[in-house]
Amino acid sequence: MFLCCCTEAGNEHHQALFNDPQFPYQDVVSARRELVRNIEVKVKYEKGSSGKLGVDLDAIDIHRGLVVKGVLPDGLIAEWNRANPENAIKPSDKIFAVNNQVGTVQDLETHIVSSGPDLQLSVRRPQRIEVTLQRPGSLGLRLHFKKSSKGVLVSEVLADGLATDWNAKNPTRRITAGDRILEVNGEALPPEDLIAKLAKEDVMVIHMLHYDQDVPKPV
Repeated sequence: MFLCCCTEAGNEHHQALFNDPQFPYQDVVSARRELVRNIEVKVKYEKGSSGKLGVDLDAIDIHRGLVVKGVLPDGLIAEWNRANPENAIKPSDKIFAVNNQVGTVQDLETHIVSSGPDLQLSVRRPQRIEVTLQRPGSLGLRLHFKKSSKGVLVSEVLADGLATDWNAKNPTRRITAGDRILEVNGEALPPEDLIAKLAKEDVMVIHMLHYDQDVPKPV
């Protein structure tokens, strides 16, 4: 197993490459997905309010949106959730457009800050996938994470490896760039520990989030 990690100065970004062509694909077992849906959230900056969204956001996936790590008890999103429980923003949801504008996470953050009294967020709720991969074989994934990130980001599916073989056999349940690995073999661990388990385990039951989303084009 080849493992390469790098850190970008000042940003605590880490990258891991799992690819070892000497081992052929052996076995990929079950996958399961839950319902995915989009949510439109419209909040208003009331006069005298703090104007804070009140969410903890993960911006590691530069081109696909801001993932919600947590909702604070005070703020515009908490107020929205109390008034709209059927369309509440939850941890793991992804903000992919702001006032109908898409772009990089920096663009989205700029749109939020510069918004007028009305703010519209387009939010995507993920599917949850369970995939079992068994060695010998390489994952064939390029992974990216920060210590504070929501799981481990799949930044690229390589041409060879267990992930590519899984995709060929399961075209409607593909592992794609933008997915987030949350658990390996039943353990929800910090990102660096998830990477370590992926590097050493022979059988890997992987739980990940899938947002069914291509890289958005600016409008």
